[in-house]
Amino acid sequence: MIADERKTMVVAVVDDEPMERKRLAAYIKAAGWQSVDCFASGDEFLKGFNDKKYGLVFMDILMDGRNGVEIVKVIRKASPRIFIAFVTGSTDFAMEAYRLHVNRYIEKPFDQEEVREILEEAQEIADAAPAPETVDFGGLMEPVEPWQIVCIEQQAHMAVVYLSDGSSRKIREKISVLLEYLEDRQEFHQFHKSFIVNIAHVTGIDEDLQMFLTDIGKNVHIRRRSMGEARRTLKQYLDEMEKDM
Repeated sequence: MIADERKTMVVAVVDDEPMERKRLAAYIKAAGWQSVDCFASGDEFLKGFNDKKYGLVFMDILMDGRNGVEIVKVIRKASPRIFIAFVTGSTDFAMEAYRLHVNRYIEKPFDQEEVREILEEAQEIADAAPAPETVDFGGLMEPVEPWQIVCIEQQAHMAVVYLSDGSSRKIREKISVLLEYLEDRQEFHQFHKSFIVNIAHVTGIDEDLQMFLTDIGKNVHIRRRSMGEARRTLKQYLDEMEKDM
């Protein structure tokens, strides 16, 4: 049981049903977490979204406008660390949850004890979280967290680093050198001489074009002889994500 003085996490509830928002917020406050923000839609939540503010987001999946899966895709581009609990009536979106690193499901009607368990789990993770690791490739660019890197492409004498927010950085260096800074990160792979890819941002493989598809729309080439290894690597990553759910 977490002591009241440790219940400092700010919680967001995103649900388009007023009574469900009110009920869930009441359960959260009854469990001891008093900082609760409620939103009637995912777009309303995103308007003031700050990845440093919330430790836990309860996200309804089926909402008018953009659904919860689409909103969580945006959240994950900003931060992989926010604890997210999908609010749902079924597990039909399980594969999307694996890809988006969703931590928990909670089904309607809400169980007050399950809400408390999710709050305590999220608070424990927040309290234990170390300072984020960053990489700057030996001072060649402003520091970013490794998860923010989607892929790196060699263009002549420049390496272009594509980030999860859609921006990019150009570095005058070979990607073989940049890969050395990422060698202890299992999510980074090189299946083509001109590309490094973060497998966590891959959404699929275009077999005809021999490319990884990524969540920012940037395609990453795969050399022909590495297609089998690329498929196995993606499958292994998705299988590991499924085990963690």
